[in-house]
Amino acid sequence: MSEPVSNVSIVGAGLGGLAAAIEISRAGHKVIILEQARVLSESASRSQGAEDGAVLGALFMRIEHALTIYEPPCKNRTITVAKGSTRLRDIFHIPDGPQQQERDQHLMQGEPSEGYPNPWADSVFQPYLFRYDTDKEVEDV
Repeated sequence: MSEPVSNVSIVGAGLGGLAAAIEISRAGHKVIILEQARVLSESASRSQGAEDGAVLGALFMRIEHALTIYEPPCKNRTITVAKGSTRLRDIFHIPDGPQQQERDQHLMQGEPSEGYPNPWADSVFQPYLFRYDTDKEVEDV
C-alpha cells in the first residue's frame, strides 16, 4: 500500500524553498510555493539556501519532527560560512592606503593554503564550502 499524498506549503521561493519543494514533490506530495515578492531576483540565489533546502526537504520526507532536528547539522555550517563571508568583507573592502597595500602584498605571496586570508581560496576551507554533501548530512542525523 502506498503512503498517502500530502498537501505541503512552502513559504518562500528562494533557492532553499525551491530545493525543499523539489525534494517533497519527488516523494509524490503536492506542493504549493508561497512567495511575497512579485519577481524573483538574484537575492534568491544564495547557494547555501539550496543546501539548507535540500537537507530540510529530505528530512521532511524521513522524519516527522524535521524542524527539531534540522538546526544542529546546519547551524555550525551556517555560522562558519557566515564568518567566512564577514572575513571576505573585511579583506576586500579596505580603503586605498597602507592597510590595503599590506593586504595586497599578503595576498600575492605564494599559493593559497590553510589559513590564507581569503577563506574562499583556502585549500582546507574550499572543500568544506564547495563539496557539501546534503545526503550524507541527512544520513548522519
